[in-house]
Amino acid sequence: HSQLTNVVLEYMKLDERSLLLSRDMLHIKDVMLVDIVMSAESLHNMVTQLENIQHCVTVNIEGCNIEPDTEYKRVRNYITENKQTFDVTCDKRGSREFTFQRRKPSKQ
Repeated sequence: HSQLTNVVLEYMKLDERSLLLSRDMLHIKDVMLVDIVMSAESLHNMVTQLENIQHCVTVNIEGCNIEPDTEYKRVRNYITENKQTFDVTCDKRGSREFTFQRRKPSKQ
């Protein structure tokens, strides 16, 4: 049977709702959010969930409206500065493009 590896959400209004990603989603590799309206808190919740996933996941954010902007910047900075957990592969602020990858956790 097939496994879910990609999630694409386009032209939706999530607002305060969070996209739920769990440790059980063993095969998810890519999440793409295109022209989504969502809160910065929802994005923050997704980032927190990604930190608990034990494999590599790429998140593409394109043309999304994430508010409030100050909180969105804080979440982006957190992702950018957390180099142990995330790699930022695209950050085009003017075009509202932001792509980051959850690094595969190192064995401890």
